Amino acid sequence: YCLWAKCLLKGQSVNNAWKSSISILMQLYKNSVNEQQELNHIIDSTHEKKISGSGYVVDCLHSARFALQQDNYEDVIKTAIALGQDTDTTACVAGGLAGIVFGYEGIPQIWLQQLRGKEILKPLLTQLEEA
Repeated sequence: YCLWAKCLLKGQSVNNAWKSSISILMQLYKNSVNEQQELNHIIDSTHEKKISGSGYVVDCLHSARFALQQDNYEDVIKTAIALGQDTDTTACVAGGLAGIVFGYEGIPQIWLQQLRGKEILKPLLTQLEEA
């Protein structure tokens, strides 16, 4: 997730950032046969055929990638939720990455207006942004 987010922050597309993240992980595990085999199993495209919305980390990342094929923030979140099962986890992961892709301005205004606790969150986000 973090590598994927980092690549998105550098301006890569969703799918290119995914591929770059995998390449980085393959390099990190190049001397570890067991870990590389596990990584190959995790990134195996058969997972993509079984998009389920499960909270299991591997399924969640594949589900987020599926949801991120949408053209706007709202549709990413709605797609993640429509997958069912562990919807809050899938939507959280997809939403975090969609925030990078579409920016704050991409979040529907009606959602932002109904957000609770923003008076607590806003100063913290300002501090984070300035750090």
